[in-house]
Amino acid sequence: MEEIKKENRVWREAEIVTKAAQLGLSPMASNLGVGTWIARCPGTNHTLQMQPKRNLFYCGYCRVGGGIDELDEFAAQRKEYSWRKNLN
Repeated sequence: MEEIKKENRVWREAEIVTKAAQLGLSPMASNLGVGTWIARCPGTNHTLQMQPKRNLFYCGYCRVGGGIDELDEFAAQRKEYSWRKNLN
């Protein structure tokens, strides 16, 4: 158990986890396996999965994935969509 906690502390510093935190997506270690993290999918009520070791994310529901830049773009698109939706 201590080994898992130690590894999760290492992955907390990964760029994709840091980016997810900056975007307000509340990243956290997942119980799906060591080195697997989850975060809120931007503007939704479900989660996406992250692989900090590879700096990748994937949302199976939205069918969107990629690296750090793609996560940033995806969050911006979701924010824009949400903003426009609230105008109507």
